[in-house]
Amino acid sequence: MLLSSFGSLVAGNVPGDFVIDEVKAVVEGPARIDAILDSDVKRRSFDGTLHTLDDLVLECAKDQRGDKLGITIDKDDVDRYLHTMAHGQDVSRETLAVQAKSFGYDSLDEFYEDLKRLYRANSATEAEVHTMLSTSEQEVRAYVNAHPQYQEGIFYLQTALVPYDGDYDDIKQALEDGSYNGDIIWSEPFDVLYSQLAADKQFVRDMSIDQVKAIETNQGWQLYRLKKDVKPRQLTFDERRKDVINKLREDKFNDALEKYNSDVLQDIIVTRF
Repeated sequence: MLLSSFGSLVAGNVPGDFVIDEVKAVVEGPARIDAILDSDVKRRSFDGTLHTLDDLVLECAKDQRGDKLGITIDKDDVDRYLHTMAHGQDVSRETLAVQAKSFGYDSLDEFYEDLKRLYRANSATEAEVHTMLSTSEQEVRAYVNAHPQYQEGIFYLQTALVPYDGDYDDIKQALEDGSYNGDIIWSEPFDVLYSQLAADKQFVRDMSIDQVKAIETNQGWQLYRLKKDVKPRQLTFDERRKDVINKLREDKFNDALEKYNSDVLQDIIVTRF
């Protein structure tokens, strides 16, 4: 019965006959029957890799699932999808016709039909898998409590360079206690994470706000002034909520997709040849 439905695809087996194409599998779903041909399997996929027959069976099953869900995809939908994915590249019909030929399609219309099937299969997958990734507030709070996260401490510093001038000890003392009468041109404050503080700058950890430290260099006195010290703190639930939801969904995704793929295959009957 199934073979006779697709008999026009294959010439007879008597001498002198030739094969137009060969049916590799028939996918029978609740609404229709799809044939997967040898040319479909051999044709390069849109990401440049090769299909397997199992890939195409699953894609057909998802496409039929999308049909069952009432998802309709037309040529305009495909055009919008192509323009979105093109990122400014040429997607004129002439360019697409050349691309279709390179993929092994006989015509642009045939190319569009496969794109419609792929788009509907992906749309059905996205819609149904998304519902399997729901995350409760209780799950999020449990994760936040079990995996506390901290914002690292930050020093905000200013620097300046003062040439040598006068007695060494007196100048150093004046620079550090604020009694120096010369001009000091301070930099704009810049931030340094606690973990990024250089080994020879560890003295900053013991400084108080607006304290100045003078370090002797070949160019003169290098000054450091601590303007702000933001201490480490534990991030709040509200600050982490969005990121944790995304992480929990990512963790669930592979399992959800595997279950979905298994479910859609239960809705079809596959006959392989």
